[in-house]
Amino acid sequence: MSELYWITRFDSICACATTTFIIGIIAVIVSIFILIVSLEEGDSDVRRVGVKFFKVSFPILICGLILKVFVPTSKEALLIWGVGGTIDYLQENPTAQKLPDKCIKALDKWVDSWSIEEKDSVK
Repeated sequence: MSELYWITRFDSICACATTTFIIGIIAVIVSIFILIVSLEEGDSDVRRVGVKFFKVSFPILICGLILKVFVPTSKEALLIWGVGGTIDYLQENPTAQKLPDKCIKALDKWVDSWSIEEKDSVK
């Protein structure tokens, strides 16, 4: 049951990751702007502030990006959890592995009987 709780929290984590990513982008753009202005004016104090700001904002951007990319939404997590468990079960169950062959043979027989009945009704 705790798995379902944590899966429902993924949407909030994704929202926080998006916010962190956007804040990181804005902060990196501002720090680059500060660095460009300091290079044009030749002010080393402003440049130091820009470099420090960049050193803080860039890891924030990277953390937000990594979270945004690798944390699924609740819907995606439920799909992974549900379908993944089903696929694992089907791969390990020997009876389920025989099922596709049996279905194909049954469909083949059904189609053959259908085409035989069709030929008989035409004559």
